[in-house]
Formats: sequence, structure tokens, C-alpha cells
Amino acid sequence: MQDLILSGWDLFKNQDFFEAHDQWEEAWQEMSGNRRMFWQAMIQLSVSAYHALNNHPSGAISQARKALTKFQSIPGLSNRSDVRELASLTSEWILILEKASFPEIRLFTETRLSSVPETILSI
Repeated sequence: MQDLILSGWDLFKNQDFFEAHDQWEEAWQEMSGNRRMFWQAMIQLSVSAYHALNNHPSGAISQARKALTKFQSIPGLSNRSDVRELASLTSEWILILEKASFPEIRLFTETRLSSVPETILSI
């Protein structure tokens, strides 16, 4: 399972959001509890980026909002600094998506989304 998480991480960092989602979803099916909820949020964030880059803004916003809700409410995890940082990043992402400016969306996926803290891999 951890191999799938790491593989998805590499794909996410390289903006291959659809494939990242695939890897994480396979691992997610074997998870439970808060870990499952966290990785579901990461899947939703990845799907959001995929939708945004493929000109589906409503799907992108919907998935990002679902991810944000999870990042902010996972018992025992939502107060971790890396998860708070991820929630903040997701809030920023939603604002970019609501503007629907493709150059800003592309720049955000290339710079800010790739800055997700690596410490989340321990979740």
C-alpha cells in the first residue's frame, strides 16, 4: 500500500493528477479511519487539479471544496501543521478556481500544488 502512496506522490508532484488519483485510490480502498479520510481528500484534490487543467471548472471547485472540508475536520489530524498547511493551500486553490483564469490555474498547479509538504506521507 505504501508503494502506491509513494508512486501517487511522485505523479502528483509531476502534475500527473489523474494517474496520482488512480494510485492513491487503489491504496485508499485498503485503508480505514482517519487515514482513509485524509487520503480521500488527497484524491479529491488531485481530481480537482485534473478537472481544472481539462477545462472543467465546476468539477474542479466541487472536488476542492470536498477536500477542504475533510482536511479541516479529520479528528486527530486537522490540527497537524502539515494538514493545516494543506487546508490553507486548498482554500487558496479554490479562490484561483473561482476566478477561472487558466494561466493562474496552470501556474498554481506547477508551483503551489507541488509544494504540498512531504510529511503527509506519514499519514
